[in-house]
Amino acid sequence: MKRLGRGKSKEVWLVPASDGRPARVRKVLRPGAASDRLSKQCRRLRWLSDHGIRSAAVYAVDPAGRWAEQEYVEGRTLANSPRPLTEEQEAGLQAIEAWERRSGRYIGDLNRRNLVWSGGEWVVIDCGSIRYVDDLADRQARQRWMRPAPERD
Repeated sequence: MKRLGRGKSKEVWLVPASDGRPARVRKVLRPGAASDRLSKQCRRLRWLSDHGIRSAAVYAVDPAGRWAEQEYVEGRTLANSPRPLTEEQEAGLQAIEAWERRSGRYIGDLNRRNLVWSGGEWVVIDCGSIRYVDDLADRQARQRWMRPAPERD
């Protein structure tokens, strides 16, 4: 396995393809992290996928909650994408923002490192809570992606 990254609560490893199984990502909680953290995250990714937001598929979750495996999404994160974004990439971000406004939900921890451009669409690879919000969602979404709000007449 190759370590892809390390955060405050978890380490992320790339598990190579083998025995006909595709490459996947294994997230392992670091000591002291809440044991239900990964299982909640996996439930949220599945929920997003079921509700029209392309998310990394979840393959397995440790019953004790210490690790989870999900789809390895090949591509560039929003943080590493060349600027300016293509029209297709910009339209994809606008579609996610429109989903948030329509549904009245805000996807927590959806930031520039947690979106990967793959196969002509943005894929959510990590997220926090999904909660109902008011009209702040649009401003918060633009702040998290560091994009200016459109001009208003």
